[in-house]
Amino acid sequence: RADNQKVAFTLSDLFCVDRHRDSFSELIKNDIDILFGNSDEICAMSQSSNIEEGIEYAKSLKIICAITLGDKGSVIVNNDNVIEIDPIKVDKVIDTTGAGDLFASGFLYGMSRKKELKECGQMASVASAEIISHYGGRPLTKLSSLI
Repeated sequence: RADNQKVAFTLSDLFCVDRHRDSFSELIKNDIDILFGNSDEICAMSQSSNIEEGIEYAKSLKIICAITLGDKGSVIVNNDNVIEIDPIKVDKVIDTTGAGDLFASGFLYGMSRKKELKECGQMASVASAEIISHYGGRPLTKLSSLI
């Protein structure tokens, strides 16, 4: 942070949020610029089962929040702005292992290239769609078309 770098954090897993909610809240409030989580994790942080309340929680943080919504795409929350990102359709979901990690990597790649948040979200969507279309980690071939 001394170099004015952004700090990103992923909520990681619903179990982690439930177990460490207070610590996560403190960390997010004081040290995080970009937060990643899926709809269940954001709802758990807001202690709600309603994604709209989860999004309101994300707005209250006044940071960039990228929330994945499974086959419904994702939303990027930046202060009070909510940017909807359409999902990338895949023929068949084979394995969701790594989808959140690849979503974050695509998003951060876009940010490192100074892209607008919507384009960062689209890159994230492409990356996560690619990983779920086969078993395990494989090279991302479709992401290169966005670069």
